[in-house]
Amino acid sequence: KWVVGDYVTGTFVVASIEQKQGTRGGPFLAGKLQNKDGVISFKRWNATLAEGIGKGDVVDVNASVDAYEGVLQLIVQGWEIAVEGTYSGVDLIPHSPIESDVLWSEMLSHIERIGDAGLREWLASFVGDREKAIRQAPAAVAMHHAYAGGLMEHINGLCRAAEQIALVYDVDIDILIAG
Repeated sequence: KWVVGDYVTGTFVVASIEQKQGTRGGPFLAGKLQNKDGVISFKRWNATLAEGIGKGDVVDVNASVDAYEGVLQLIVQGWEIAVEGTYSGVDLIPHSPIESDVLWSEMLSHIERIGDAGLREWLASFVGDREKAIRQAPAAVAMHHAYAGGLMEHINGLCRAAEQIALVYDVDIDILIAG
């Protein structure tokens, strides 16, 4: 979404931060910032950890977009701890590009197609009791679907794959979907 030369203002979570020593002798901060759009590396030149910004802090950032070895990064010109209540936690974590309600409905439709009534009812109750957690959970920490809603995307993909496998192999589709 950003290109080199863009100026960015926004609220981010400091996902990681460390102080480094520059080749020209000055200290700088480097790490990663995160919001709902994802994670991006940052640098803050001529700065130290004494600024009081640390991992997990929510910060309002003024930065320019640069590229290092072909990868976009933010060059932070200024930042300050964001005032609580001026941002939403939902805006600070990456999430699925697919609407949560769409993913949830698709997942429920897979459950509704289970022929065994007892298994279908148990599974519907199981996921229903955990709706909030399932809607927010990633499928993995880093490798795939590593964002809020990622677990639902992953489950739906596996259910679609299971339906195709059942066309080729003699398997119990109810058990495959429930699994």
